[in-house]
Amino acid sequence: MYNILWEDSEVDEKYFMIDDSSSVISVSGAGCGIAGMISKHPASIDTIDTNHHHLALTSLKVEALRNIKSYEKFYRLLGMGYIDNYKNIILELS
Repeated sequence: MYNILWEDSEVDEKYFMIDDSSSVISVSGAGCGIAGMISKHPASIDTIDTNHHHLALTSLKVEALRNIKSYEKFYRLLGMGYIDNYKNIILELS
């Protein structure tokens, strides 16, 4: 699937019936749409993008969703964009 104008995972969820048997290919963008799709547990998600920074940010968001158990830590890293020990967090996600 591909969002032409913006990332809006609610629209994707409304029109694409993603479930555990789905295979998804999507433009990465900043990764918010991909993060939303993960909650539907598709069999696979492949992302493409001409901007390697978008792919890196998407990877960071996906790994943070999978591995950071503390909402506060997750929010400080990706919501506020600042966390004191970000190098340790990045190492945890690598």
